[in-house]
Amino acid sequence: MRTKQLISYPTLNDKNGDASKDWYVEYSFRLPGDDQLHRYRICGGLRRTVPTDQRYKIAAEIIRDRTEYLKTGVYLDHPDDTSPLRKDDTHRPEHQRFTERSERYQLKHVIESYMQDMSGTIRKTSQQKYQGEMNVFMDWVLAEKAPLYIGMYTQEMMQSFFDYLARERAEGGRGLCHESIKQYRQRLYGLFEHARKNGVFEDKNPADDIRNRGKYVDCAPSPFTKDERTMLKEAILPRQPYLWLAIELMYYSAIRPGEARLLRVGDIDRERRLVNIRNSVAKNKRTQQVGINKDTLSLMERLGVFAYHPDLYLFGQGGVPGVKPIGKSTMRTRFRQYRKQLHIPADRTLYAWKHTGAINALEKGMDLVKLKDHMRHANIDTTMQYAKKRGRDVHAADGYIDQL
Repeated sequence: MRTKQLISYPTLNDKNGDASKDWYVEYSFRLPGDDQLHRYRICGGLRRTVPTDQRYKIAAEIIRDRTEYLKTGVYLDHPDDTSPLRKDDTHRPEHQRFTERSERYQLKHVIESYMQDMSGTIRKTSQQKYQGEMNVFMDWVLAEKAPLYIGMYTQEMMQSFFDYLARERAEGGRGLCHESIKQYRQRLYGLFEHARKNGVFEDKNPADDIRNRGKYVDCAPSPFTKDERTMLKEAILPRQPYLWLAIELMYYSAIRPGEARLLRVGDIDRERRLVNIRNSVAKNKRTQQVGINKDTLSLMERLGVFAYHPDLYLFGQGGVPGVKPIGKSTMRTRFRQYRKQLHIPADRTLYAWKHTGAINALEKGMDLVKLKDHMRHANIDTTMQYAKKRGRDVHAADGYIDQL
């Protein structure tokens, strides 16, 4: 007598690759002492409306899941309770049922895991920026009714998201620029690599090899003219000398506004005319030193900076060195008020003082290598951007910082 087969493991019936027909995964089993054949077909996520490449991916996931289910033997005790085709489950997309069974495959859960993993390696401000970009991605996913299961994402789907950024994601629907979209690509590439590392994503990273999108925009701030610098100095120095001191540090010493805000009195080396940029303050997380212009040092002496305790913040909340640093946007807000009063164009931002100092240093003859070190750039290609804007060669010169 022929022995009846107890289990027929899941297989895909793709109708010989015919994309115009509904596909299904089929498997069956028999229970001990029961000749009845329990046969199941899973069609969710495999219907003709789903793209072919996605159907194959979903089918592979269904086959893995159902095979593991049969091998565990759970169906022997509770065949009805564990059936994948319960009435309330029959017409739901297969990727949705897998998402609900395993939280680790949910896009939202993977993003949370990724952000938690990044929290120990990036600054708080960068973490907020990362989270904002992830929120934009999730908003698009929900608006487009895109899959909530991370394993279903393809390059074509990610291309659609980046096209959306280039087309609509900005005030007035003008779209983001190329550099902004590039940052989104880097962040989402990291998200999928994180998922791959944790075993919830196996395919090629869908955020890789994406076509460039977004308009090319020169995001560098415009430098101040000599007349504008003179007007601003005459307006600011008598009224808010510490604001002008911060500007001089940006202009002469190439210190970023965020770094200047967290400087302490003890970071100023009066004898050697140096500013110590601590790694906890520096953008690149490296402790470095930059020179101080002699006029800036004289201004510090006139303000009595060195009479304050070394641990106090140079730019305190009370307008003088204090226990707490000035607010994150206070310098920018105060400077903007003066700029508006003097009818100076809006593209002359507070950060433009650093930009202006670099360009003027080149005009005074500073060598590019020296400028790279002075600006604390990791790559000389970044420094070259200033040279390109001047459209001229530069040569080394001594005493450049006092000639600006």
